Formats: sequence, structure tokens, C-alpha cells
Amino acid sequence: PEDRRKLRIILFGSIVSLTPAFIFYLLPTILGTPRVSDGLIGSPVVTDADTLIAMNRPSLEKFESWVKPGGKILVNSSLIDIKVGRDDVDVYYYPVNDVASECGNLKAANMVMLGAYVKHREFIVEQDLLGAFLSVFGEAKKNLLPLNEKAVTAGAGLVK
Repeated sequence: PEDRRKLRIILFGSIVSLTPAFIFYLLPTILGTPRVSDGLIGSPVVTDADTLIAMNRPSLEKFESWVKPGGKILVNSSLIDIKVGRDDVDVYYYPVNDVASECGNLKAANMVMLGAYVKHREFIVEQDLLGAFLSVFGEAKKNLLPLNEKAVTAGAGLVK
């Protein structure tokens, strides 16, 4: 099994989520490199990521080379019209904006991609992820839970 403490990921575009064990540390696409960790993050700079989640074309173009050989690149094919130019990584194209629209809200695209990512890595159960959503955002955002649950499940369903 994968050592969760060594998992490094680059998330770009608009993925936003928190879990009890992993913090998705986010910065704007051009300004930084978000990190996932179950401990303190001394510096959010990553240059040898296990996974790149590219939600838009500028993110793919800028950070494709930062994924180490054998890593994964998840591409939002709804917005990115180019192919990954590497053959030493596993690449997956998912129309997450289209799926989010089918779920009822385009803003759920990040949760669709998160569902696909969680299914690929299998380091957290969907229900734990949704429980974390509630614990982080609380009662004020509880009304968004059904949409996020639908989006995460739809994203996981994209993974074959």
C-alpha cells in the first residue's frame, strides 16, 4: 500500500476540500504549488509530484513536467483541448465540467475531479470525505452536501 505520509500532489484550477487526515493546501495556479499532507507543511513548493490534477490548460502546460515518472495526471477534458505530451506517466481525461453540469451545478467540477482522484488513490473513503466536508464547513454549508455527494460519486464513477 502507498505510504500516505509521502503522498505528494499538485492541485490546480479550483479544487477545494479538506479531510481529517489530509489538508489540500491551495494557492492560485500561477503563484504556487499546493500540497497534500497529514502533517505540517514547511513549504508548499513541490517539484516532483505524484499526481497533477489539471483543471485548466495553463495548469497542465505549466506543471506537466513536475510530475515524477510513474505518476498520474488527471485532466479536465471539458476545458483542456490538448493531450499530455509524456509517456512516462499515467494520464486520465475526465469531462468534469460536463459531469458537474449534469449534477446540477458547474461549480461542483472540483468535487467531481476530487471523486475521481479519491477513486484512483483509494486513500480515503467517499463517506469520510463527505463527513470532512461537514466538519470543515459546518451547518452553514450543510445544504451543499447533497450536491457535493452527487458530484464526488459521479467523479468516482468516471474511473474505470
